[in-house]
Amino acid sequence: MAEGEDDELAYAYYAANEIEGPYDRKACSAAHGSRALSRYQPGHIKLATNMTMKAVGLKPQSRLGSWFGRVVWRLFDWRRSRMMKQAEAI
Repeated sequence: MAEGEDDELAYAYYAANEIEGPYDRKACSAAHGSRALSRYQPGHIKLATNMTMKAVGLKPQSRLGSWFGRVVWRLFDWRRSRMMKQAEAI
């Protein structure tokens, strides 16, 4: 679930967008993350949390499942907004 944290996607973004100047991992990671994460909707996160809950043997339709989905969405939304601010600042 933390695939976006490595250097591979940031460098791929740098190479694909023909950015002038030397490679800046932090800037390219923020730019890639802000674009990629902006595509996700609450339904995508709900499906991911449902699969995770099923994998650990919990029922995703339970109150715990609903709560977990909301918490993960809020964390995801916070991270997305943080990456968008980083991308704008660079």
